[in-house]
Amino acid sequence: MNPRQVKRFDPAGRAADKQAARDADARALARGEVSAAEMHRRNGLLAFPREHVAVDFAGFISSAR
Repeated sequence: MNPRQVKRFDPAGRAADKQAARDADARALARGEVSAAEMHRRNGLLAFPREHVAVDFAGFISSAR
């Protein structure tokens, strides 16, 4: 791939990747390879920390005008 070439976002591919990751997580839990707490810790790094983030959309909108 040319370094200047932009890769286009593929929503269906992204959904398939996410589903494959969920399936792998479920198999690991079922086999006892990882505990539910460990799985939560690993996957929690990817979650949006809603309780720790405040977004001031009013300030953003007024400054964009």
